[in-house]
Amino acid sequence: HHMALVAVSCAYYLPFADVQGELMKYANMLRLLRLIRVVKSLKRLPKVAFMFNCVVTLLASARDIILFLCVIVYFYSALGCIFFGGSLYQGAKTLEGTEYEETKLFALNFNDMMSACALWFVNLLCEYNAPIADGAHASLPEWKKNAWLVFPMFYFTVVILAFELVAAFTIETFVALTGDQPSSDDEEELADQEGDEEEEQEGLEKLRAELLLEDPPLCFHYTRSASAEQERVYEMMFKNEEEEQQEEQEHANPWEIQADAAPEEKERIALARQLYELQEKLDEAIAADQEEDELDNEEEEEKETKMTKYQRAAWMLQDAIAGKSFEWYPESAAAHKHYLIFKQREVFYYRAICILFLLGYFEVPLWCDTTGSFVFESGYDRCQVPAGGTVYLSSLPQLPPGITIIAELVCLVLAWLKLRAERKLQRKFFDKKKISYINPAFHAVCYIAMLVSIWDVWIFCTFRPSARLAPYMRVVFMICIPTVNRLLKALIGIINEWLSVVSFWMGTVAFFAWIGVTLLNDNDSRNSAGMRVNEGFDSFGSAVYTMFVASSSDDFVDKFNPTFTQNRGYGLLWIWCLFLSNFLFLNLILAMIFEKYAESFKNEMKKSQKNQKQSLVKAFRIVSSQSEEDREVTKESFFQLIEAMNASAATQNFSRPDMEYVFTALDEDEGGSLGQEEFESVIDAIQYTFWITVKDSSLEKRFPNLYKSSFVQTLKDWVWDVDLDDENATSKLDTVMNVVLLLNTVVV
Repeated sequence: HHMALVAVSCAYYLPFADVQGELMKYANMLRLLRLIRVVKSLKRLPKVAFMFNCVVTLLASARDIILFLCVIVYFYSALGCIFFGGSLYQGAKTLEGTEYEETKLFALNFNDMMSACALWFVNLLCEYNAPIADGAHASLPEWKKNAWLVFPMFYFTVVILAFELVAAFTIETFVALTGDQPSSDDEEELADQEGDEEEEQEGLEKLRAELLLEDPPLCFHYTRSASAEQERVYEMMFKNEEEEQQEEQEHANPWEIQADAAPEEKERIALARQLYELQEKLDEAIAADQEEDELDNEEEEEKETKMTKYQRAAWMLQDAIAGKSFEWYPESAAAHKHYLIFKQREVFYYRAICILFLLGYFEVPLWCDTTGSFVFESGYDRCQVPAGGTVYLSSLPQLPPGITIIAELVCLVLAWLKLRAERKLQRKFFDKKKISYINPAFHAVCYIAMLVSIWDVWIFCTFRPSARLAPYMRVVFMICIPTVNRLLKALIGIINEWLSVVSFWMGTVAFFAWIGVTLLNDNDSRNSAGMRVNEGFDSFGSAVYTMFVASSSDDFVDKFNPTFTQNRGYGLLWIWCLFLSNFLFLNLILAMIFEKYAESFKNEMKKSQKNQKQSLVKAFRIVSSQSEEDREVTKESFFQLIEAMNASAATQNFSRPDMEYVFTALDEDEGGSLGQEEFESVIDAIQYTFWITVKDSSLEKRFPNLYKSSFVQTLKDWVWDVDLDDENATSKLDTVMNVVLLLNTVVV
């Protein structure tokens, strides 16, 4: 904010009048940054600090849900651009007389990906938007009329299903942050109850000990009756006879030729015996070869260089961060090398997927002119509409198709390298132990998506079609990301309950639509305001759509206004409809999604924490001392473990001072080593980013005498006269600056 004030002050003295006026406008916006100091000071208030903490926690924790919503909106945006691209523009004859044209909603269209995302974002916040849906339906040719169903589909799958996850997540996070702590009275009551339970348990233990001293413990035994014992003996006898007969049959020579056997039978038995002997020899040879191969593999494994115990433990820690745990890990250095290659390629893979995802916003829309592969042209030059029409596009530049295709191919190559590396790691080191280190289903889906994308690139380069599969394959890549997939599984887990509630809701809509058609079907008169009374209720299909729009958006006033103007008694009917549909069922859906999401989230967290615990315990046992009684990780062992983690591209690099800070933070008892409980906190500590802020200014080194003067020391005390352990404390300088900035904001 200090630099903003300097910039604003200097802008007044620039010699160029036009530049001065333009800069002053934006510089005045920067002046608002001074209020950040004031907002920071407000954190000292408990309520403000609590709300600030809630907002920061929600924004930090909602990253996965926001990404999930972005993926879904991207999918529907791609659909919209294919179905409605180039149809919604100002001056289109198909839009004449529609509410879309009357309300001038031309900027909300599907003419490019960014405009489509903006349109779906409006639908996400305003729920079902009938004017846009009706305008899109009117703009389509007859053979594509059914494409407008994408709007109800978006409402059902995104607005009242996926978007409700955000509400459920917000409630869950807020409840976790505001979990009521027991009051002092409650704590005393709980302590008394625990004391009573302990006394009761001690009394029971004492009574049990006295009884054991007076009389030895009872031994439960049973005796068989004579008939039962006899029956058991008979059963054993018959069983022994049957076993002896079966054993004799098994050990009998199947190739023994009876003297009275026919010649054909003798030849058949002799041939079968020869074949059997040959099969036995082949089995013995195969078994011998397998034994030799196993011995060779064991010798090769012994000859291979093994990874260090710190590298193996670092592998386990990185899996613990991801919430994974495996029963077995390879010990060869080659496996560790393949793992590091896989993690490095995984980092580039995620970056490539993000680039592919963002690339869709800069590609030339397929309804536009896609020729001129390497020619930079404005979107308005490429995307032409019939004469007299005005098309609205987003302000993002459109890259030539040739450049986007090259970028797409590079990203697909990076994806292929990652898929190949993880498959090689799985096949070479984990398949022999029958352990699935990678998810085979995700691997297969991503591989198919990559092949389809490459095929789609070839089709586009050859024929330049008006539709592509690439956007949907990018959605598949995004769904394979673990966090997105976890949320998708949560949605799939609640689909049955969601369908039951939605079915009741749609049944209610259909019921009231039937009542409306029954009452208003033949009433073609107009009310006192000139509106047709049965508008929207002239058929059962239109009545269902009218009731759906009224129950899913704020357009119910327009839908019910003609009948309510004609007769106020219709208001009683519509009140019941709105109460059941807008209030009861929609809130029931939210409650159901919240309950199921909370349950799914807790189960997922329990599973992840369990896997983390197992991986941490294994890593601790590997790097700790060999004493079973008192295991601990020394400081040097901890440093070597962190250095082994630095070799992976998936984790941040820690310098030696950073390692010191982390170890000091973990060593709570200051014993110079880490116990198991202290070591288990390393998974949280290594995910923090550390930096050092120099406390003293450069005067200390450049002008030491001036720095040690009384005047500088007084200023220094004035600035640092604050309790550093209290994060809400402010110095005298901060107080003066806040007052000056507040006065400046009010007066200037």
